[in-house]
Amino acid sequence: MRDLHDVATLINADHRLVETLFQRLEAGQGDRRALVNQVIFNLAIHAGAEEQRIYPAMKDAFEADGKDVVAEALDEHQTMKDALVVL
Repeated sequence: MRDLHDVATLINADHRLVETLFQRLEAGQGDRRALVNQVIFNLAIHAGAEEQRIYPAMKDAFEADGKDVVAEALDEHQTMKDALVVL
């Protein structure tokens, strides 16, 4: 159970970091290109970790429902990746 808690903590920390970076971008704080690069880097690492570690475990743990949840999450990740290319 501790491992699951640790993973959830890391995921939440990643989300907060990216939210902070977006807030800085919106507020015009810091070098825009550097902030965009940080967002892209952090989201790419985060998405890759979820896709390689979290989603396969979810598929196994939740059986049929897990497959639907994972498919939706993967679609969202693809949308995010497409948006990052534009940045």
